[in-house]
Amino acid sequence: MPRKDIERDWGQKFREVVKAANMGAFYISEDAEDALRDYINRPDIANEYPGAVLDEFGQSYDYAKECLNKLVICAKKDLRVVKY
Repeated sequence: MPRKDIERDWGQKFREVVKAANMGAFYISEDAEDALRDYINRPDIANEYPGAVLDEFGQSYDYAKECLNKLVICAKKDLRVVKY
């Protein structure tokens, strides 16, 4: 998949995350909203890895995975699946 296609798809999904975070108070817990905000406000990795596409996407993946792990913990807590 060409880089421009990956960037387009990633940008579209990122805008969806921003939209969800902006509507967060209506749908998700404060902790989940904070996890999304941390993800949205992550460092600009394009500047950290100029020209290194795999490193850039790898770091993006790591940030997304960290956010998802936090959201899973929040969901379990909110749904009272586990106690924290």
